[in-house]
Amino acid sequence: MDLEHDTVTAPRGWVSLRGLKRALRLLPAWLPMTLAMFLLAAPLGAPRYSWFSQALGSRYAPGEQVHHLTVDFRTDHAEGLRQLDAWAGDASAFLGFLAMVLGVLAAGGWLQVLAGAGEGSILRRLAFGGARFFWRFTRLLILTLLILGGWRLLVYGDLWRDLVLDRALQIPKWDQGRLETLSSEAIKHRLDWAQHGLFALLFAGTLCWATFVRTRLALHDGFSVVVAGFMTLLMVLRHPVRTLRPMLGLVLVEALLVTGVLGFGARILDGRLASGGGLPEVTGLFVLGLLALWIGELMRGAKYVVAVEVTRGLVKPVLRPDPWHTIGGPGGPQYPVDDEAEERYGVSL
Repeated sequence: MDLEHDTVTAPRGWVSLRGLKRALRLLPAWLPMTLAMFLLAAPLGAPRYSWFSQALGSRYAPGEQVHHLTVDFRTDHAEGLRQLDAWAGDASAFLGFLAMVLGVLAAGGWLQVLAGAGEGSILRRLAFGGARFFWRFTRLLILTLLILGGWRLLVYGDLWRDLVLDRALQIPKWDQGRLETLSSEAIKHRLDWAQHGLFALLFAGTLCWATFVRTRLALHDGFSVVVAGFMTLLMVLRHPVRTLRPMLGLVLVEALLVTGVLGFGARILDGRLASGGGLPEVTGLFVLGLLALWIGELMRGAKYVVAVEVTRGLVKPVLRPDPWHTIGGPGGPQYPVDDEAEERYGVSL
C-alpha cells in the first residue's frame, strides 16, 4: 500500500481527523524527526548529570536530592550551580536554534511527501524536500520571528499602555507598572490574563499563517516569501472557517493529549517522586517526555496534511510542467514521459 497516497474516508467536515489519520500512517516521516529532537537533549543533559554525580558523591543520603535540591545543597554549591545555570542558558539557546533548523527541514520533508512529487522511499523524499525548500522556509522563519517580535512590542509595549491603561482604564502613568490604583486585585489579574491571552492568540494565528505559507510555497514551487505570505493572508481572511477550524481542532487535540493526559500522568509521578519514589518514577517521566516529543511531531505532520488539503481546495493550481513526469531543458519545450511504454524514457511527441 502506498501510504502517502492513501486517502482516509471520513466526512468532509472532519478535515482534522483525516489529517491526523494520514499522519499516523506515515511512520517513516515523523519517527526520524522525533528521534532527532530527542537527541538534542543529550548535549544539555550529559554535563549536568556529570556535575551532579561529582557534587553528590557519597556525602548525601540516597534519594535525598532526587525530587528537589535541599537548602543545604544549594548553599554549599551556590557558585557551581550559578555557573551550571549560566552554561545551560547558553547551551539551550544554541540547541533551540538547532531545533528551529530541524523544524525547517522537517517542514520541507513533510510537504515533499504530501505533495506527491519525487521518487524513491519516504526517507529519501524527506531529505530531498528538506534541502529543496530549506532557504525559502528559512526566509519565512525570519519573517515569522520579526512578526512575532512586532506583536510582542504592540501587546507589551507603548500601544497597550496608551490604549488600554491610559485611555480605557485611565490609570496614571506613574502606576502603569504596578497597577496599585485599581479598585481590586481581581481586575489586575483579569487585565493580565487579557494581555497574555491576546498575545497567545496573535502568536498562534501567526504560526498557523506560516504553516499555510509553507504549503503554498511547496505546492506552487514559489520563491517569494512576501508574495506567498500576502496571498495566504488574503486566503485566510476570505475563508476563515475552512482554514482555521481544522487547525484549531488539531491544536485542541494536542493540548488535550499533552497538557491533559501526559500532564496528569507527570503530576502523579512527580507526587510519588516527592514522597520517596525512585527509578520507576524517573523512568516514567522520561517516557512521558518522549511521548510529548512524538505527539508534537505527529501533530506537525497532521497540520501539514490539513494545510495541503485546504490549500488545494481554495487555491487554483499553477499550470506548469511536472518536473517528475516530463523531460526537456528549462525554458524550452517539455515532453511528457509515457508511463505505459515499455521503455524507461519513452517520449510522447
